[in-house]
Amino acid sequence: MKSCAAPSITDLRTLRLELHITLRDAAGHFNTWPATLSRIERGLSRDDNLASHLPGWLHKKKTQDNN
Repeated sequence: MKSCAAPSITDLRTLRLELHITLRDAAGHFNTWPATLSRIERGLSRDDNLASHLPGWLHKKKTQDNN
C-alpha cells in the first residue's frame, strides 16, 4: 500500500475562528461530531477526506463574507 502525506491542518482552526464559525456549525456542515473536528484541527486525529475539504469550504465562506 502506498502512503501519502496528510493534508495540511496548520491554519484550519485559526481561519475558522477568524470567520466566526463555531465548531458545531462546521462539524454540522460536514456531518461529523464537533469533538471529531476539534481533534482533527489539533492534529490528534487524522481524517484526510475531511481535512482536504475543510480548507476549501472555509475559504469559500471567507469569500462570501467579503462580498
